[in-house]
Amino acid sequence: ATLINCLDLSKNQRTLTIGYQNSMIQVFDFLKPKPTEGLYLLKGNRSSIICAKKMNIAKYILNSSLGGELYLWSLEQRSLVSKYVIPKQTIWDFSFTQNENSFVSAGSLGYAAYWHIERFFPIRLFIGHTSDINVVKIHSDSNFIGTGSDDNTVRLWDIRIKKSIGKLFVGCSVNTMDFSSNGDKLTIAGRSRIINTFDLRTLKNFFKIKEGIVKNKIDKLLYMNNESFVYVKDMNILKIWNNQNFKM
Repeated sequence: ATLINCLDLSKNQRTLTIGYQNSMIQVFDFLKPKPTEGLYLLKGNRSSIICAKKMNIAKYILNSSLGGELYLWSLEQRSLVSKYVIPKQTIWDFSFTQNENSFVSAGSLGYAAYWHIERFFPIRLFIGHTSDINVVKIHSDSNFIGTGSDDNTVRLWDIRIKKSIGKLFVGCSVNTMDFSSNGDKLTIAGRSRIINTFDLRTLKNFFKIKEGIVKNKIDKLLYMNNESFVYVKDMNILKIWNNQNFKM
């Protein structure tokens, strides 16, 4: 059996997207009346799938691969519709804007790129990190993004002016982060036992969680609402945290 590299459950929980090490992508639509109608198999990448996600509004799948491919697929046509042109690098993560007509990618060359889905080249680049960018998130108002890197920093960017507007030092490689639902906090974690939450109005540390021994990393951090978030420790322990007790 081939290894699974990534999983993505759509926000409406209708579709599950799976990226495999053998370069294939499977998409399951749980609302189709017949299992065969709800199964999509996407072939065309030349190397292992790193990230694959479905747009929640449109019926498209975006994927990146270890070989540097960045592809857009149509589920209705069951075919590849766009090959985005990027310098040779691995895209470790990408994130869609609210209206889903654009997205931001980031990867092994240490910069983030802002794309419109109908253009083959990026609209602008965000340059400043000195190592791989492992995670990119778009703020709820779609004008700001956050990027987390192996250079032990998180940078905040204004998409409209292509400029870094903040830099947060966290003391470890950043693997995961997320903005709170109302957009006033950013929680960051990685290869450390410390989980940092920053107040975006001041860019100051709001509070810290000190985990016990972390053998691998803290990953897959996700806000469920304004106060609660979930994360995975050492790839096998799921934890939920509520930060109401830390209100300013």
